[in-house]
Amino acid sequence: MIPNTGMTQEQFDELMKDNEVIQPSKDFKLKEGKYISGYVDGLEAVKQAINFILNIERFRFHTVSSNVGVELEELYGEETSIIELRIKDTIEEALLMDDRIEKVEFKNIERIGRSKYKLDTTVSTIEGIVELSEEVFNVGG
Repeated sequence: MIPNTGMTQEQFDELMKDNEVIQPSKDFKLKEGKYISGYVDGLEAVKQAINFILNIERFRFHTVSSNVGVELEELYGEETSIIELRIKDTIEEALLMDDRIEKVEFKNIERIGRSKYKLDTTVSTIEGIVELSEEVFNVGG
């Protein structure tokens, strides 16, 4: 039996929209990227997620969701000019898969070695702003 609430479907939809629940971002805290040491939440959890996304190749590991990681190995063997054009889009796409991340702004991308780039970016999240200076590997040839 369906209860009679006395409200229309539109009223119900509006009520549900106003009461949308945001899931917490609580996660295990990784210490030195190797050991679990308690929990992390909020901006620190987002920072940890960004680090994880940028340091794992998407589709490589069966135990990691296909929604996590960056596809940098596909750039391997490309010309440096092509890599520099595509690396921003590739990294931005990977980071925006996380629904806590709203915007990625690149300040500088610099090749610092064979298959290695240094990124300086600002990542806007629902928890706040993350200033990021990160090295990514296995890019290009």
